[in-house]
Order: sequence, then C-alpha cells, then structure tokens
Amino acid sequence: MKRILLVFLLFGIALSAQAEKNDSTLVAPCDTVALDSTIVLIPTPVLADSTTYIPSWTEIEPNIMFSPIVFDKQQIVSCGLDTPQYGMPAKASLDLDREWLDRNMRKNNFEKYHINRVIYTSPDVVGYIFSQLPEPPKTYVIKSEPNKVTLTLEELTQASPSQISINNDVKVKNWIHTFQATAQFSQAYLSGNWYQSGNSNLNVLTNLSYAVKLNPNVHPDLLFENYFNYKLSMNNAPQDSLRSYSISEDLLQINSKFGIKAAKKWYYSATAQFKTQLFNNYKSNTNDLKASFLSAAELNVGLGMTYNTTNKKKNLSFNLSLSPVSYNLKLCRDIEKVDPTAYGIEEGKHTASEIGSNIEGRLTWDITANISWSSRIYTFTDYNYLQGDWENTLNFSINKFLSTQIFLHLRYDSSKESHPDWKKWQFKEILSFGFNYKI
Repeated sequence: MKRILLVFLLFGIALSAQAEKNDSTLVAPCDTVALDSTIVLIPTPVLADSTTYIPSWTEIEPNIMFSPIVFDKQQIVSCGLDTPQYGMPAKASLDLDREWLDRNMRKNNFEKYHINRVIYTSPDVVGYIFSQLPEPPKTYVIKSEPNKVTLTLEELTQASPSQISINNDVKVKNWIHTFQATAQFSQAYLSGNWYQSGNSNLNVLTNLSYAVKLNPNVHPDLLFENYFNYKLSMNNAPQDSLRSYSISEDLLQINSKFGIKAAKKWYYSATAQFKTQLFNNYKSNTNDLKASFLSAAELNVGLGMTYNTTNKKKNLSFNLSLSPVSYNLKLCRDIEKVDPTAYGIEEGKHTASEIGSNIEGRLTWDITANISWSSRIYTFTDYNYLQGDWENTLNFSINKFLSTQIFLHLRYDSSKESHPDWKKWQFKEILSFGFNYKI
C-alpha cells in the first residue's frame, strides 16, 4: 500500500512540474484570462529597466476604465504592450526624475490597451460609436440691443480644436506707451444781490500726460524713460477790466532718463528736464507780460545713478535719480517784455548757467482699483541757493471717464524774497472733478 501511494505522489509532482512549465510558456509575454467565454491574451507591461509592472486598480481612473465604451476608430492591437523607452543623451547633465512620467505613461498605455482589447473581443459590450453620437444640447444666450430696445436669442457655439487658429507670429514689444487726459472744472454762480456779496467764477484745469519707456522685460539691462506733461489752468477774471480770464498755471514739462545697469536695481544714468509755458500771461488790468513761450524756460542735465524698482503685484513703483554733477540753464527769450530777474537771470541777459547737483524721485501707487497716488520730488542746488518741488496727485476714479483729483504742490526757493507768512515756501492746492481718460 505504501509503495502505491509513493508512486501516485511522484506522478502528481511530475504533472505539477509540467503544468508550471506550460503556464510559464503561456504567460511570457502574456497572461491568459477568460473574458465573455473568449480567451484573451493580456500583456504584462515591462518597464525600461526590464522589471515587471503589475498595475494596481487604485491607479486606474474611474472615468476612463469604468465609463461607457465608445468606438472611435480601428486600431491594431498586438499581444505585447509597447512601452516607451526614455533616455537622455550621453552628454546631457540634466537631472530628470522620471518616476512620475513613467508611472503615468504606463497607466495610459495600460488603459488604452485593455479598452481596445474589449472592443475587439466583445463588440457587444460597446455601447456607442463616435460617429453616431447625438449632438450635444445647444446653449443659448440673450443679448440686448439698447439702441433698438430689443432682446436677441443667439446660440452659443464653441469652436472645435481644428477650427481654432493659432497665431505663431509673436511680436516683441520694445516700447510701453501710456496716455492720460483730464479736464477738471469747478463752477460757482452768485446772483447780483447775494447777501454775502462775492463773484461768480469758473475754473478749468486740463492735464495731458504721455509716457514712453523701454520695456524692462525685453531690455533688462537698459533704462530709457520719457515723460511729456502739459498743464493749463484758467479761471474767469471779473476783476480784470482788460481780459475776461486769467491763467493760473501754464506748464509744458519734458523729462528724459537713460541708464545702463550697474548692479541689480541700480543704473548709471543721465537725466534731462525741460520746462516752459506756451501762452502769454499778463498782470491783472495791464498789458505787462508776466510770462510767455520760452520766457522763461529752464533746462537741467545731470549725470549720476538711478535706482528703479517695482513690487511683485506691479501696483507700486519707485524711481530715484541722484545726479551729483548737474548743469542748469535758465532762458528768457523776450527780455524786453518779460522781467528776467523774476526768474533768476541778470537784467539785460537772456540766459543764466549754473553747475550743481539735483535729486529726482517718482512714486506711483495704485492703492485700489479706483484710487491711485503719484508723487514727484525734485531738488536742485548750485550750493548758493536751493530750489525744490514736491508734487502729489491723488486720483479717485468714479468710472472710466469721471474722476476727482486732489493736487498738492509744495515749493521751496531760497533765492526768492521772504514772505511774512510762508517765508521761502510756496504752496498750491487744487480740488477738482471732471473728465478723465487713460490708455
């Protein structure tokens, strides 16, 4: 009896060995599974390093493997999953972590292979054919036409990828342009018998600003900025018997700055400033000119360093120029009608030259979407006298075209006669409301 049991045991071991041998032949390179009573060869993905990859069902996205099967187009599916081989050139020194890329590529190939295998072996489970799918539901939008007082119902369409045109012509923007125009005004009317007396008045302030600068993203090592600004402030003058209006401010100012990067945010720079007025301005009740075009005018040129910075949000910028060497030229074209001494020029001369130093700082801050503040400070000295200007503009935008502005201008000039109250200081404040346009 023992001999019979031993023979059966040896026979069973031999059959098991033969079965394992046959299975190993079948599994390489494919496994055998039953799918709808059909024998299907499912490949076992092999990695680039020849190790076996067994996918986990937790790695399969439900929206891919468990969504309804849609037949798109005929594809050739062979036993054996082609796995992309990833390699870097021998001379490349880039340290690339391929783990994430390899894992997602394997998962993508695994999903595509088995979906197509099901389509070929069990077409009865394919629920849809792409060419026979119904059209998606249409979406409509209502557009109003205020001029015609009508509402129009239009279909909202979305272009397919094949209909989308891509413009590959990328143009480099070397220059950045900005333009702003404002027309602010204030008006008051008083009847002739107003109990506190007084005069009706109308004030108009226009401001045109244009700036063009070199794009810092394209030319990070260069700084080139140009500012053109013109201000004209007029008001009615009932006390003037010769003219019905008077000019309180008439200023054309041009600022230029050129720099070459020295280190980080510092530049070797050259600055220039020119300012004059355009219209004739007379003293009240006389024909004596106070100022006219190029009478007077002032030109300043300086050499030094410039610090330029902008915050990460791009809503705050600061620019500071230090010019230890500066040349200042004062000009009075019409010395016969305009007193040149009022502008620091000797009597009988058209020009006056000064050598000294100047400092100019600019700050622009978009506090909120509709509130902005700009500030400029400028000083010049020839070491005998000091002249300085500090201008501040606070702008409140009501909408795209209306705004309210507060303008404050503090000035110091040590060469002027001392005022009983203000001494060497001068001050101007304007609160205005009106039209504003910016591009």
